[in-house]
Amino acid sequence: MWLTDLSSPPLSPVAETLFLDSGGYEVSKDYDIMDLLYPVPESKEWNVEKYLEVLTSFEPTMPTIVTSFDHPNVYRDIPVQIESALNVFGKFPQFGRELLIKPETKDQSLLPINGITARVGDFKEFDVIGMTEAELGYTLFDRMNNIARIRIAMDGENVATPLHIFGSLDPVCTPLYFISGADIFDGLTWLRFSYMDDVAVYHRNRVPLQFGAKERDYEALARSYTENLYYLADLTGRMNRYLLDGDEDRFGRHSKFYKQCIDDLRFRRKGAI
Repeated sequence: MWLTDLSSPPLSPVAETLFLDSGGYEVSKDYDIMDLLYPVPESKEWNVEKYLEVLTSFEPTMPTIVTSFDHPNVYRDIPVQIESALNVFGKFPQFGRELLIKPETKDQSLLPINGITARVGDFKEFDVIGMTEAELGYTLFDRMNNIARIRIAMDGENVATPLHIFGSLDPVCTPLYFISGADIFDGLTWLRFSYMDDVAVYHRNRVPLQFGAKERDYEALARSYTENLYYLADLTGRMNRYLLDGDEDRFGRHSKFYKQCIDDLRFRRKGAI
């Protein structure tokens, strides 16, 4: 799987599916702690007309899923978001459909979970349902709980559409979102940090510890990226095997923490806490 921005979609010879992002994040002004290390280029104009121009001109060479239009200054009710996405996707039957759900008003920093669960029947019209990690809650547990609420509501309507969490691709949170009911994850964490001992650490800490203090920074950084990809492949296997036996020990050093989070989530869903 390859996730990219609509403005410059690369073609990957190894990807099975190409995801075209909607471009909203790239023109947002949201603060990212990593901006200090990876400055974001100055935003260019982005609107629905330009979005449609890209979809019209793009010629897919592999199965391609397009994310619905997103812009940080555009706010719409959930039913309108669904209707607008369907209207656009109806003009481009060559693409898979991903609905990116966003807050309904400028004053909302989080997704309206009640409004989403009330419309999960409409999710059958899409191939993927997306939402950002940051807009699912202020704590890890809140995000887990909200993912579970949406997934349970979808199960109640016999909707098996995958849930895509934008911005989540790390050793600690991603498996917990998966256990809560999410399916697809992406993010830049694997480029910004090193995955070591089941946590994300500073590259310059991982390099000497794993490769030695005499390793050149540039060469070690490339090795760190490669090791991250191997780690993600292994983590994917552990997550899938968890589905077979529910054994939290598959998650290594964090198994006790995972078990506590999962137990808390089960109690919350039962109304005990």
